[in-house]
Amino acid sequence: MTGKIIPVPAFDNPGWHFHVDPITVAFVDTAAEVCDALIADVERTLNEVGRSVLPDFHWCPWSTKVLAELPIPEGAAQHARHASAADHTELALAPGSLAVALAPALMSQTSVVSVTLKDSAGGQWIAAPLFVSPGSVTYQMPSGIVPGPVTAVITTSEGHQYPDSLYVQVFAPSLFSVMSSGIAAAWVTRFKADGSISVEPVFRFDSETKTVVGCRSISAPQAMRSI
Repeated sequence: MTGKIIPVPAFDNPGWHFHVDPITVAFVDTAAEVCDALIADVERTLNEVGRSVLPDFHWCPWSTKVLAELPIPEGAAQHARHASAADHTELALAPGSLAVALAPALMSQTSVVSVTLKDSAGGQWIAAPLFVSPGSVTYQMPSGIVPGPVTAVITTSEGHQYPDSLYVQVFAPSLFSVMSSGIAAAWVTRFKADGSISVEPVFRFDSETKTVVGCRSISAPQAMRSI
């Protein structure tokens, strides 16, 4: 198994101070030794994970085996998963970025009052929702929040609370995609050799195929580098 480690506790991984971002989980035949580590070793060196230990938070424990698929934990409806609103990964959260809290229990409750965040320095922030829909709350991460472990509590006007933890990085770029095409919803600014500047879309609508396609072979990674 491979995946990205999030160095904060999660309700579905009791007893440990980290969890694996479920959207990053994959299974491979081979993996580099640099991402191999025992569960206990990850817990013991959690402060160094992402740097000298398991660079880029990438974990591929060689000794893992699939034993069984576990049911959804009891009490899961009282929690939310906070991730980037762009790519829904948990490591793409940074000060000022757009975040989404996926809370299944909000299916019948859309009167969310606020999202309260407390960073590792003790600072407390209240993020007003930008968009609320059944099962999710989109909000902007405060620009002054201290990167690192953050506790979050979603509070509704009915008095329901959904406490969780998330991890904020100093810089964590991510891009929105156009529908399900995987093409970046972005524009690229080109600085040409003759001194001229042009702004070009990364995508266009193909009238023949009725689909969104990339322009000039600009992929999302290329757009990321341009940004």
